[in-house]
Amino acid sequence: KIPGLVVAKTMRRLNYSFTSNMQRTESMTFEVDKQTIRDLEIFGTEKNYASVFQIFNNTKTNGGRNRLHQFMQFPFFEIEKIQRRSYALKFFCTNDFELTINSSQFDFIEHYLNLNVSVLRNNFLDAFLQFISYKLKPLNNYYVIQAGIRQLVFLLQQLKEKIETLDNLSLPEELNCQIEFIRHFLSNRDIAQTIASKEKISCFSLNRFDNFFRKKHREDTLELISVIYTLDAFISIAEV
Repeated sequence: KIPGLVVAKTMRRLNYSFTSNMQRTESMTFEVDKQTIRDLEIFGTEKNYASVFQIFNNTKTNGGRNRLHQFMQFPFFEIEKIQRRSYALKFFCTNDFELTINSSQFDFIEHYLNLNVSVLRNNFLDAFLQFISYKLKPLNNYYVIQAGIRQLVFLLQQLKEKIETLDNLSLPEELNCQIEFIRHFLSNRDIAQTIASKEKISCFSLNRFDNFFRKKHREDTLELISVIYTLDAFISIAEV
């Protein structure tokens, strides 16, 4: 427990930060200073791991953990934004919504999306030749592309099932924006057909998806991953 005197000093420090930032702008977050972080034991130290962050950190991915850390280090001070986030958290507290994800899966997906090699050519002949070449002489980059796309498609299939459970529910504004983005991504014709069929990805589909994820819709794919990290952080807080 934190002594009352420390709490009082901390609240004064937070109030000063809040007031100072309000004077500068009406649209920004403020950064909690290092002394406040130590006083409140928000993140703990190397010698003391009993921190506020550890209590709320039930995230399933490294990206979700980083997002939770960001929430605590750069909190909102605008009432409207605080309310929007609190409504999103309340939704997860009162509804059974859990993502079927894990850290290793996302590590592999991120490794694939950041792969520094040329995108596979999106035509029948090249797809066939690259597949045969891989069978004759396996290359690590082709394996990473193959496995990364499989993990991504599996993730999208799981997301579709979870998102469908929200169809008849009234969602808070902040959460609704994120869910609508996921729905829009899943509605792409190529993605929708693959998710619906659940068939094994052919070498031709592999090249098409690599173009989709790493070239044509790269920014949207990265944004999708970011949205999932945010949901992971929200769910983690709600589980406490």
